[in-house]
Amino acid sequence: MQAASSLLRLHEVRSRYPARIVRTNDLEWRIRDTGGGSRTVQIFLPGSLGNADIFYLQLLHLASRVRCIAIDYPGAQTAHSGGEMQ
Repeated sequence: MQAASSLLRLHEVRSRYPARIVRTNDLEWRIRDTGGGSRTVQIFLPGSLGNADIFYLQLLHLASRVRCIAIDYPGAQTAHSGGEMQ
């Protein structure tokens, strides 16, 4: 039951804050940005074996108060989710 709830919340984050691609120096970074008008920005960087999706609960909890940016390292989306940060 808890796993189903977690998947629903992850899907909610993916739907509410779709990932966008930023290209710099021939590298593709996938970024999930909650936007918002807050002057405070919280940046989330996963460990070397993770991707930005691991921060879905933080994004859900904090997005109403601060701008949250979760970043996938170049290549992480390929290694972890078949080419898409979903």
